[in-house]
Amino acid sequence: MPKTLVADSDLCTGCEICSNICSYVKFKTSNPRRGRIAVVRDEPSLHDAPTFCIQCGLCIDACPTGAISWKDDIVVVDEEKCNGDGRCALVCPYGAIHVDPVTNVAIKCDTCMGKPACVKWCPQGVLSFVDVKDGAYYKHRNTERMMSRHGGDLWWGKYKLWMRPW
Repeated sequence: MPKTLVADSDLCTGCEICSNICSYVKFKTSNPRRGRIAVVRDEPSLHDAPTFCIQCGLCIDACPTGAISWKDDIVVVDEEKCNGDGRCALVCPYGAIHVDPVTNVAIKCDTCMGKPACVKWCPQGVLSFVDVKDGAYYKHRNTERMMSRHGGDLWWGKYKLWMRPW
């Protein structure tokens, strides 16, 4: 059965260890800006949460070079084909794909091809790698919690995510 990365956002402290370990695993550098997972802050409540690719595939059709495709239920980027134009980032509703500031190619979470390092290294146990059928529970729960923090008004002006500047 396919698996998905999920988060219990209430446990997140904003430490960015997930982003740093990701950049180290992928690029041998500790730089959250190069991580394929990011920590965002909900401005009104100052609540931190990791954001990452949920493997929806919206970026595949946006890529003019065909650099993004499916591989074993994971959306992957062929760095040799990527031209770095960022169209994939424009269509991602989660901000989970971006152009790497060093290589100038698109990067996104590939779940470390089924063995996500961020799950192993998160000191708070925020991240889990679960069967897709169980993943919906986490996503619904996080959405409900976010809506309750904002009085149910999630979409109309009270909710704002803030990405930490690096």
